[in-house]
Amino acid sequence: MSFVRSCLGICLIAIVAANGVPLLADAQVSPATGENGALRRAAELEEHGQFAEAEQVYLAQEEHFPKNAKILFHLGTLRMRQNDWPKAIEYLEKCRALQPTNTDVLFYLAQAYYLKGELAEAQKIILSAARLAPKDAAVLQKAGEYSCEANDCGPGLDDLLKARKFDPALENIDMDLGMAYYKLFKHEEAQQILEAVFGKDPNNLVAALILGEIAAYKGNWEQARGLYEYVLMRNPRNASALKDLGTSLVALGKDEEALAPLHEALDIDPSLSDAHFQLGRALRSLGRSEESLHEMELYQSIRDRAHIAQTLVSPDNASQNEHWRECEKALKEKGESSAIACVNLVAAETHTQLNAYYMVGMLYSAQKRNEDAIRVLNKAAQVSPNNADIIAFLGRVYLRDQHYKQGEVYLKRALEINATNQIALVGMGELQYVRGQWTEAARYFDESRTQEVSALLLMCDAYVRAGNRDKAREATELVLAFSHGDAKSLEGLKSTGCTDDALELLPSTQVE
Repeated sequence: MSFVRSCLGICLIAIVAANGVPLLADAQVSPATGENGALRRAAELEEHGQFAEAEQVYLAQEEHFPKNAKILFHLGTLRMRQNDWPKAIEYLEKCRALQPTNTDVLFYLAQAYYLKGELAEAQKIILSAARLAPKDAAVLQKAGEYSCEANDCGPGLDDLLKARKFDPALENIDMDLGMAYYKLFKHEEAQQILEAVFGKDPNNLVAALILGEIAAYKGNWEQARGLYEYVLMRNPRNASALKDLGTSLVALGKDEEALAPLHEALDIDPSLSDAHFQLGRALRSLGRSEESLHEMELYQSIRDRAHIAQTLVSPDNASQNEHWRECEKALKEKGESSAIACVNLVAAETHTQLNAYYMVGMLYSAQKRNEDAIRVLNKAAQVSPNNADIIAFLGRVYLRDQHYKQGEVYLKRALEINATNQIALVGMGELQYVRGQWTEAARYFDESRTQEVSALLLMCDAYVRAGNRDKAREATELVLAFSHGDAKSLEGLKSTGCTDDALELLPSTQVE
């Protein structure tokens, strides 16, 4: 979780969990229910913290008055109290349809989208609220936070400065400003503000952590170390602080002392690739060259895979993008033509060149509609016959539909176009795995530099079956790095025999 998001979580708890959730203006309440005693009773229940009982009253009223904005607003904010973002969005979207210029509704709707992980939609909504209420400090603060979260801290800083001008006492505004300055590499301004924040609230560990990073950036490693240790005294399992403490100890020449916090950081969060880099440095200084090389190779492998994933068009990337979710909804509800139109609209809005057939083929594949995916992807291949990604993805879908020979034809054709195409290499790994060619399967998966967890699990299993304990262990670490604690992925490690205990039973051999 980013610094901005962790602060927002605090802000949301302070606002939404408080008893005084702002109500819609009385003038905006439907006159048919303005004097409804049941609504007054529900409001009283909310005031006394009896949220479940209040919700039942509002639900009963919604049946009678389904287009009452006040009822929908309260149902939305009550769902937010329960961290039920999808349902909160459902109610608040209905409320927005009735009152599209109500900034209270837009404010909470934006937060619901944000906390559901849809930053772009949250930003779009909060910016529309800011246009409607250009002097509303709370709205401007949120607009600034979301812009900085989207790595657009220039406009974000402007909004935050306006917010503080209109309301200097706004909760967390100085913290937000300090983080914005930090993200813009304006360390002097960030340090001045964050030191004041930390001085007022010594329990603000986020401020302490950023001050430590500023000290480290300036080369003040002892000061940085002290701040990281301060954080860890209060939160011993803070993975970022452990990683940063290890980094400072390496910089101070205390390599042996650095090993423990770096290992612990990776135990908590295996995706911290920089911890592998610092471990490599420390182990090299300690003369443990083989262990150092392993950590450096793992660091590079994780970074390479992350870099490739940023530029690769894939179903996983698509599913995390709000535009593709809209197109997927269009495909489910309105059919293929609407989905294609949706993709073309996205291409126009984002000024990108997209093969609409390819995108819709991926959406079909994500829905496990392989026959439809194959049909549409063949059209995509006709439109773009030299696009290795399209040809390779079509090959992988053929494999999933158990058309192995046809799949192999397309995968090999994709590799002829681009010998390093990740989709094709993963597909060839899947094909060789099905054939029981473990060494070849593992080689293709490894060469692909994929961070797709399902492929990494197959790679680990292939190395286990090929008897290569060392490479299987490396694959295990990659699964841990990219699964982010997903229970299903961790269970997959056990089922493939890629746990430490299982790997110890294997002879240490090398795949040729």
